Amino acid sequence: MNKFWIVMFVLALVFIGGGWWFVDRYETGMLDVAMKGEKERIAEYLRGKAVAVGLTREVFQSTDFEVQDAAFKKYWAAIQSPEYVRIKIWNDNFTLVWADLKESIGQRFPDNHEMEDALDGEVEMEIESLGGSENENERQFFKTSEVYVPLYGEQGKEVIGVVEVYKTAHFIDAAKVAVTRMVFTVSIALLFVYGLFGILLYRFFRQEKTVVTAEKF
Repeated sequence: MNKFWIVMFVLALVFIGGGWWFVDRYETGMLDVAMKGEKERIAEYLRGKAVAVGLTREVFQSTDFEVQDAAFKKYWAAIQSPEYVRIKIWNDNFTLVWADLKESIGQRFPDNHEMEDALDGEVEMEIESLGGSENENERQFFKTSEVYVPLYGEQGKEVIGVVEVYKTAHFIDAAKVAVTRMVFTVSIALLFVYGLFGILLYRFFRQEKTVVTAEKF
């Protein structure tokens, strides 16, 4: 029966490795799909609110702080909620023109790669512990997604600015619940198949041993 246990050990390694690979790929896929959907939802929402309150190129290019302050306050009032906890608004020169926390207004962050991509028209999202030179005031929101959404002018082609929001990342929890359910389902299925293989192999090796014993006599 030594062969039986050797084969079962090898099968166990194969099942564990295959199961781990499947779950890892599934988790990555689920998070990618969830993140893509969340980015699209946020971008549509923020752009709709920007149009509703009248954020135009003239507002972003205005040199009158009171004009900008009034427009951006109105925009923040339209979207602020328990879901949206922080906001920063950037012009196309990597300059922070408005934020709900005033300390960084007027500063430039040319090393902000997410801003660079956003100015090229991409919606960028980061989900991690907050760091970087411009994030000193957001550390209390550890599980927060940081999203950069480019805003377009009236023609819908040219980026006039970027709104950066920090919002709760509940969609990650939903994706993790789905992954947990899949892990449970896959584990049960693998245990069942492994047990079935074990029974079949045991019978095979037992029959083989019986045949060999009979041949000796």
